[in-house]
Amino acid sequence: MSEPLRDCRDLELRLVPESWRQHEGKTGILLVAINTPHYTSLAVRLLALLIHRNEELSNRYDVRFIEIERNQSLAAIVKAIAVWRPPLIGLSVNVWNQQNCIDLSMSIKEVSPQTAVLCGGQEVTRSFTDYLREVPTFDYLIDGEGELPLQQFLHHFHRQHGLVEPEQVSGLWYRHGGMSHFTRPADLVDNLDDLPSVVLAGLLPA
Repeated sequence: MSEPLRDCRDLELRLVPESWRQHEGKTGILLVAINTPHYTSLAVRLLALLIHRNEELSNRYDVRFIEIERNQSLAAIVKAIAVWRPPLIGLSVNVWNQQNCIDLSMSIKEVSPQTAVLCGGQEVTRSFTDYLREVPTFDYLIDGEGELPLQQFLHHFHRQHGLVEPEQVSGLWYRHGGMSHFTRPADLVDNLDDLPSVVLAGLLPA
């Protein structure tokens, strides 16, 4: 049985720069969901919570997530990112927000070129499209379930040097020598009971 969860609603950011005062000494990670109206992203909540509850990762990373609707202007989130300048941003790419994510990644590189963009989600999983070739502003892709690959990625990610030893990350597409390379299929969680509840953590209304 998992340990009781404290209220973790502070993991969700408001769309204003002052909502995130990054923890000094930690690497900032921003997970972004661009949703259809009235939709709530479970993925960014669960992934943020997993990182937050992993003692080793939470000592290294200050993780937050934010949601916007796909019919909103990207200007406000780009303005906030220009202030936050997190070393790593994760985008949840789906059929309804594919172009939004591409546009946002281009804007991210304009205001914070040192920020790495890691994408996951249904649209980049088992896709016939080589997104790393087609979208230069996507740096990495997680192909498949992301709970374990994201944690593996963060164990090998460094603020100054980026991702080292990419072959240690399952389900990962990365660039090397101008080509896209895939490590291996994504590792899967053996027991879903091992995953924390976003409801009990206060991140999703029951």
